[in-house]
Amino acid sequence: MQVKKYPKIIQILKKVLLEESSAIADILSNKHILTQIENVVMFIYEKDYKVVCFGVGKSGHIARKFAATLSSVGTKAIFIHPTEALHGDLGMIPENSVAILFSKSGETMDLKQLLIPLRQLDVPIISIVNNANSTLAEKSDLFIEMNVQKEACPYDLAPTTSTTVALAISDAIAIALMELKNFSDKDFGRLHPAGSLGKRLFLQVRDIFTTKIPKVSPNSYLYKVVETMTQGRLGFTLVMDNDKLLGIITDGDIRR
Repeated sequence: MQVKKYPKIIQILKKVLLEESSAIADILSNKHILTQIENVVMFIYEKDYKVVCFGVGKSGHIARKFAATLSSVGTKAIFIHPTEALHGDLGMIPENSVAILFSKSGETMDLKQLLIPLRQLDVPIISIVNNANSTLAEKSDLFIEMNVQKEACPYDLAPTTSTTVALAISDAIAIALMELKNFSDKDFGRLHPAGSLGKRLFLQVRDIFTTKIPKVSPNSYLYKVVETMTQGRLGFTLVMDNDKLLGIITDGDIRR
């Protein structure tokens, strides 16, 4: 298929990728932000907190992904939508939890309304914001300032660079906790049993083998072989003469 070329598209792609990668790279040279991230990691690790993530809109998607990542690498975490939280889902917060609030402005009303009830539940609050002087930053026990100067959006409106930086920071926190807790590849496999990685790391022959093997005699007609294989659901049948194994017939043999 031929695709019409638009040289300007490559320029746009490069601009967006450069701006977002540069914003992440800026954190590496910002000791203040690195210290903030380190403090958050140690705060969660030392008390072995469960993490409850909150966010609205695009920040909500990052918060949800953060909870999923933490859960998969050894730190118990859940995502609760702020609106649902204010209508009863605060009851989902487990004991010994810390709340992490994602908001670029730090002034998201749904999140600000959570501050008092979270305090009443004695839940420590961490915020990841872009404004150190915002309400969320000031009311939190700890906060991380993303320091994003401009979104990759040409109008500086659509959350792009800010969500990328928030995602990178949350990934860094998750992996730091993973290593501090000595979360191994085998631990990872136990939490990912359905994936190819989980099977490679964790699944053993004894977990899937069966002793109910379909069998036919050497005098069986072909229709009986097909019937036996179908009932056995293993894709093959053994050919047995009493207790002596003579051979094997697979569904591939029949197709060929």
